[in-house]
Amino acid sequence: PPPPPPPPRRGRPSKKDNNAPSTSKGHALAPKKKSAFQRARLGVRNCLARMRLDQAFLDAYAGDQYRASRRDLVRPRQELDAAERRVHDNKMAVRDYMRVLYESNGERRIPKDAYDENGELDSSQIICSVCCSGECDDDNDIIMCDGECDRAYHMRCLDPPLTPDDLPKAELDGWLCPACDCWVDCGWDINQ
Repeated sequence: PPPPPPPPRRGRPSKKDNNAPSTSKGHALAPKKKSAFQRARLGVRNCLARMRLDQAFLDAYAGDQYRASRRDLVRPRQELDAAERRVHDNKMAVRDYMRVLYESNGERRIPKDAYDENGELDSSQIICSVCCSGECDDDNDIIMCDGECDRAYHMRCLDPPLTPDDLPKAELDGWLCPACDCWVDCGWDINQ
């Protein structure tokens, strides 16, 4: 019997891998560039992971059990100070990443004074936060984010563009723009 096939490769294909995705000319395809929101989400998650490691190190030396049972051991003061600085630096980095999400790459917000006393918005005030146009058609409608950002987007101005099938069917489900979606995910990660 013939030998069994090799197991499938996992992870990123190497440059020498013949099975790597390529163009018709044989050049390897470049990895897809991450959006600012995806980079912010990854940055928050990385900072939180580093903070948890440093905080666990600090907690190991901060407890009463360490003080009572190990009087003869020396505390690594320099390492503890460095861990405290790293925790602080990571907190500041998380704050900066959340600011990027809040500012949504400088996209235009609908002004608060455009809303009437009932919280309603005139359709002439709804414009795309990316292209600043209020014109729309059935294939490129303007959708409003149900998050806290006060922004609206043409379906084609989003990256990746949306189709009507991508929108929630029930009105109660709501739709979040990429920035608010990342904001919610990062908030979930922070509070875990």
